[in-house]
Amino acid sequence: MKDLREGTDERLLEKLARIIPGYGGYKDKELRREADKAQRMYLSRRLGELRSSLMSVNAELTNRGFLDALGRADRTARRLEKIGDRVRFASYGYAGFFDLVKVKEEELDRIYEFDASLLEDVEKIGESVGELQGGLDVQEAAEAKIGELDALLNELEIKLNEREDILRGMS
Repeated sequence: MKDLREGTDERLLEKLARIIPGYGGYKDKELRREADKAQRMYLSRRLGELRSSLMSVNAELTNRGFLDALGRADRTARRLEKIGDRVRFASYGYAGFFDLVKVKEEELDRIYEFDASLLEDVEKIGESVGELQGGLDVQEAAEAKIGELDALLNELEIKLNEREDILRGMS
């Protein structure tokens, strides 16, 4: 008997889809679940990288004696870590085949598009961290950049709340 995990035989999958009621939709949803997880893991990993970059900024702020900016940057680094964890452990945008909650295809598409927009937000945060790294000459300028970064994190947290609301609406 052929191992289904090795090399996909399209005809075999087509037969399964015809024989087992609902298998085709189930397989599509399983693929979406894997895509959702991969996307969230990437976002979480990227947020972790940005946190590491911000920790380097903290070291430079310490060296320059910018203690007011350091306190804000440290709080922002902790927020980045919490948001990264929140993304990593967020609910799947899909209910499993045997779950009591069934998710419609349109709702899955909406979650997928929503999650894709989070990537843009994380990249904006990355740009902000980069600008902060390049603007450490004056404490007030560094504090202003940290304020901009905090505003972007606020926007991301609002979007994550919206994502949770969308998923709760599916139940």
